[in-house]
Amino acid sequence: MTLRNSILVIEIGKAFSSKLGQGLREKGLSSIRIEKSDGFVPLLDSRDLIRALVFIDDTRGIFEECYMNLKILKAMSRDMPLIFCTAANSPLKEIRVRALGLFYYHTEDMGLDLLLAAIDCAVRKSVVDNIFLSRSHHEIRSRQIGCSC
Repeated sequence: MTLRNSILVIEIGKAFSSKLGQGLREKGLSSIRIEKSDGFVPLLDSRDLIRALVFIDDTRGIFEECYMNLKILKAMSRDMPLIFCTAANSPLKEIRVRALGLFYYHTEDMGLDLLLAAIDCAVRKSVVDNIFLSRSHHEIRSRQIGCSC
């Protein structure tokens, strides 16, 4: 069975991920896109090694629900590189989100190229550190396997 490095894209709203998906394909990465942070378990295939998580909030709406989902996702994913992308930035939002220990905080006005570069770096980091989420016996497992060098 061939394993594929994948990116899990969780999007609240619908405006951004089609452009992102095309950019990821051009970089040779597969992506799994969902619209709710609690619905990704059935979508994972046992061949997918989730190497990075991208959480996109492009609703310009109430931040509290998004923040709680982000907090839960970060707790579940442990050392997995987690990238947060937002359409509307504010100093308070940025302080709260960065306090969670994310890999990268991206605002929509920074552009798609910078986000793709951050995802590429996150994938490389997780490959080097051998961190991934995968589906095994209908459970999602986070793995970090030490080097046997």
